[in-house]
Amino acid sequence: MAPGRTGTHSARQPAGRASNSSRPHRQLDLNSIGSVRFKLAEAIALDLFSINRLTGAAILIDPSTNETVGSVLITSIV
Repeated sequence: MAPGRTGTHSARQPAGRASNSSRPHRQLDLNSIGSVRFKLAEAIALDLFSINRLTGAAILIDPSTNETVGSVLITSIV
């Protein structure tokens, strides 16, 4: 996948977290837990985390710094 060709569609922090609401946000606070929807430039192989923990999880890496910026547990596939 080419850098810059993927993007976050929306992020939602659960009620009771740092924002005290469940409305959409442009970013999540440091160490917060949220729900994120991604649009990808091409299809990838994945499973639900509840079915397969190896292909149902991922880490997010910033392509410009190669730093890990998040982790993902896949709970639904659209």
